[in-house]
Amino acid sequence: MKRTFTAILAAAMLCLTACGGAASSTADAVSSSAETSREDSKEDSKAVTERKEESSAAPATTTLPTLDPHAGATVVKAVAGGAFSGALTENGDLYLWGANGRGQCGDGTGEHVTQPKRIMEHVKDFALTKNGSHGGAITDSGDLWCWGFNTEYQVGNRSHKDALSPVKVLTNVISFDCNGFRSAAVTADGALYVWGQSHITGDNKRLFFNTFIPAEPTKVINENCKAVFLGDEHAALLNSSGTLYLWGENICGEVGNGSRDFVATPVKVMEHVKSVSLGHEKTAAITEDGDLYVWGENNKHNFVADESAPELITEPYKLMEHVQSVAVERYVQSAVTEDGQLMMWGYNLDSLLGDKTKTDRFVPFKLADGIAQTSVSDGNTAICSKDGSFYIWGKNDMYQIGDGTTDFVYTPKLIPIPDEAPAAPAQTETTQAAEGTESTTETDLTTEATTAEE
Repeated sequence: MKRTFTAILAAAMLCLTACGGAASSTADAVSSSAETSREDSKEDSKAVTERKEESSAAPATTTLPTLDPHAGATVVKAVAGGAFSGALTENGDLYLWGANGRGQCGDGTGEHVTQPKRIMEHVKDFALTKNGSHGGAITDSGDLWCWGFNTEYQVGNRSHKDALSPVKVLTNVISFDCNGFRSAAVTADGALYVWGQSHITGDNKRLFFNTFIPAEPTKVINENCKAVFLGDEHAALLNSSGTLYLWGENICGEVGNGSRDFVATPVKVMEHVKSVSLGHEKTAAITEDGDLYVWGENNKHNFVADESAPELITEPYKLMEHVQSVAVERYVQSAVTEDGQLMMWGYNLDSLLGDKTKTDRFVPFKLADGIAQTSVSDGNTAICSKDGSFYIWGKNDMYQIGDGTTDFVYTPKLIPIPDEAPAAPAQTETTQAAEGTESTTETDLTTEATTAEE
């Protein structure tokens, strides 16, 4: 029996979906790297479309860069966060560096961090926004701590004041993501919580404002959630059986339901999914079998080079096999195969693909071997190798490379993460928000109850 979602508190669910449109006027203080409006995004996309540089329609011969040998601590996760970057070591130390004028690095100073600096201990996972605004980390005990730019309540501590140091906002957390000026988390009991900016995009044309802005983690789905993922203007959710749901802005088909209409509540898109990446008007998902599917904006076939594929892919399109990690953004896509090959493709402004050229490459090509995980933002790519090394390249205007300079880096550069560091700064516990709140309307997310009508 086919059943659609029961009504969800629309404002609560939609607060996950949109970063487009103007944020609070105070957002001007974040940094130029963290302030891309939807109109600016479209102008950037137009400029890329009009680029006259020759694109590669087939794999080109590439001399693989020589990666420097491992040095420093063993890294298990690398994240490129736009204006700041991060690395998590195998012993649970979280290091951040880059833009920090609004507390994005969480070291309590509000001053830019030029090299990796330990922020927290006993961390098992973390996420950073791609627009350089804020971040969050889950500790071994399941506590979620957030920090950074906070004018839209994205930190989740009932305050508009920037959090220069991590504050505890929720307990018993198993999944966390943040992007734009909003955040979301899933707890061990399968509930989904959201908080932050409630600007939402509707009718595919205009921005309107919802009066409900959750200032702390607010429950919007009761159960059966496993992981949450946030893009600029759309969102994704995996349930406990690996079924993937998406909703939000859908101009380029990024929701993947076969249409381009705005999607107000989650719709079922795929099954047997284990990993997801959301980029600007793009979505990628890896199945349990290692198949990589992509959909969304495909201008000039920058996402899928197959000439038979449309420029707006509205349903999942199988692109590669044997993939274990994927990251997509506006210009650059990156994937790691099961045997450790780092595959890059997309627009190559300023050699963002890491191959020392400015030639667009729309067919995935191998850039390096021995890689375990990848992360991309608009201007940077960070990777973690199988031996635990951290490499990064791209923009460096806010010290996001972590080498102590502001020099642009054109190929993967090893950034040693310290083996030892002074005691991490004390985090601030926010007891009033630690347990979260519940919305007036909640929805169960179960396989039967959330099957989209076909």
